[in-house]
Amino acid sequence: MSTVTIPLAYLGTAIAVLAVACRLRLPGTSVHKFVLIGGIAGCVMLAQLYLEGGLGSGLIATALCYAFLCELYIFFFTMVGSSISASMLLRLRHGALPEQTVAERYHPKMMVEERIGNLIQVGLMQRTPAGILILTPQGDKLNSTFRRLQLFFRHTDPETFRTPARGNFR
Repeated sequence: MSTVTIPLAYLGTAIAVLAVACRLRLPGTSVHKFVLIGGIAGCVMLAQLYLEGGLGSGLIATALCYAFLCELYIFFFTMVGSSISASMLLRLRHGALPEQTVAERYHPKMMVEERIGNLIQVGLMQRTPAGILILTPQGDKLNSTFRRLQLFFRHTDPETFRTPARGNFR
């Protein structure tokens, strides 16, 4: 098999196992599940390739191809998941909706509330009893990572990722 065929087969297997895992309603987001399942599939693939041919350029090329395909899958998966158009089409597949209902559902205020809800659900943000939105420690870590990557790639904008003054909200 080729450097592309093997990773495609393992990616297809990982996606099939992900579909089963999502239907079983296991804890975690779909992305977390895919990272775990795809990581295990990748390790199995590497073990198989190593046993068949040892450590060499073919193994490295196949591993890089698999990593690229997994990243591409996650990118498209999350892009579709956050796409307004895709969301609208998925809602309409269950039946027709009046235009007013669609307009209300996709009103900018609703879209912001949905994004805030998603950030709270995955643990990056929390709402205080006073209704103030703050980053969780996990959100702080992610923000720090973004900041380090921004500095590493020299994408500096003084206002981006600026640490705000903190109150006693926690």
